[in-house]
Amino acid sequence: MKTQIIHLERHDDTHSVTDKMDWSQTPRVLLIWPEKNDVLTDHLDLVILERHSTSLGSQLGLVADQPDVIYNAKRAGIPHFKSRAEAQTKPWPRSQRYYRQRSFQEKILEPKETDLPEKPEKDVLFELPPWARLTTFTVAVIAVLTIAFLLLPRSEILIPVQDQWTEVIIPVRASPDIQNVYVSGALPAREISVSIEKRAQMETTGTVSIPEIYAAGEVVFTNLTDHKVNVPKNTTLTTGGEDPVSYRTLHAVELPAGTGNKVEAKIKAKDPGSSANQEAGAVSGIGADFGADLTVTNPQPIRGGEDIYLSIPSERDKQTLTEQVIQDVKEDAQERLGQKMEPGDMLISESPIIKEIEKKEFTPPEGEPGETLEVNIRVKVSGWIVKDQDLRTLAQDVMQTNQYTDQYQPVSDTLTYQPDTKITVHDNREAEWMLAIKWQRKPSVKESEIVSTVLGQTPSRAKRQLTEKYNLSNPPRISIIPSWWPRLPFLPFRIKVE
Repeated sequence: MKTQIIHLERHDDTHSVTDKMDWSQTPRVLLIWPEKNDVLTDHLDLVILERHSTSLGSQLGLVADQPDVIYNAKRAGIPHFKSRAEAQTKPWPRSQRYYRQRSFQEKILEPKETDLPEKPEKDVLFELPPWARLTTFTVAVIAVLTIAFLLLPRSEILIPVQDQWTEVIIPVRASPDIQNVYVSGALPAREISVSIEKRAQMETTGTVSIPEIYAAGEVVFTNLTDHKVNVPKNTTLTTGGEDPVSYRTLHAVELPAGTGNKVEAKIKAKDPGSSANQEAGAVSGIGADFGADLTVTNPQPIRGGEDIYLSIPSERDKQTLTEQVIQDVKEDAQERLGQKMEPGDMLISESPIIKEIEKKEFTPPEGEPGETLEVNIRVKVSGWIVKDQDLRTLAQDVMQTNQYTDQYQPVSDTLTYQPDTKITVHDNREAEWMLAIKWQRKPSVKESEIVSTVLGQTPSRAKRQLTEKYNLSNPPRISIIPSWWPRLPFLPFRIKVE
């Protein structure tokens, strides 16, 4: 059985509790006393609450641990429970007051001899003459039929949209410098952007020489002193000039004492490559402490140094490949930008705008050889668009400004708009074109006028009157429920106009 549970607060009194009980729509009301709080402990308070609950048709019970409350509840015949769970599971006993009141009511309802009439009263209706009874019955039947005649039928009238179109062509200008939509044709242009990443490769056209084989030859040392001079192995010899080439001796030699004595020695370039190939007489420097005691020269050219040539990306290759990828990005940008646009949005940029090259990586890296150059580029491109919502707002403003009259009003659902000329773009961000705005219109009629015109008319006559009055190209649709009812309702609220 449903039970309303009311938790008492320490500030509650009989008035606040009875107000809470007034909201009850359950057969039982359970009051829960706060712990260790003297609220409504008086016997009279509990009697008042029990009587109020009975007046509401509910039985009152309570959960409390205060001895005074428990004692007074028993005196008032109110069931007491130790907990809320016990109150919801155990049956609630009726109080003695309930049974006394029920017994008293039964005694009152027992018939007594003094209550019985001595003679049964005659039915007043049968005392009326036949013509009066017939008249009363007839009037009642007529009243019922009249009410049915007025309330039973209902009707729906559908005024068709007229095949009358209005078209306005206005010049439109869109620019990011415009912030709002103006009925004069000014629209804000909004920028959208997207990042596109692409890879491409090409054969390299540059070459680089790599030294590979060491040059070698012979030199002749000449003693300039009267004592012998030892030239150790790996003694450094150089050529003259701003960019000298270094060589080293391959073995140790000893020059006999005496000015002009000569000794030959084999040498080898310290670094590989063709740059170490020198003509006769090029070697002249000695990189040692005893260099002042000797002279050195190469009677024969020094030969044998060779370079190998490898392919390497040139700056021209990098520039060409970058331009190729940028062109591919531009070709894909139209489609990628279109994916970010909503249906109806217009792209007014002639070509995508390269905003930023976010990443550019070449393979092989700078300075390293390779027969193929590959680049990975991520480019941020953007474009200017006109939002469809802004175009619709402009079209609606133009429609409301040009067409609304007392006799006709526009049909918003039929509004269309589209470019009437090619879009002309200036500086790839400002555009101009002609916009054709078209909509359908319908007669501006009031529902109350239509209803007053057709009240009580037959469907055919109502159609004819509405067509003539509002100059409709197509007659209205009129439906009557029930369909066999011959006339439209006589009560205005039974007619619905759309």
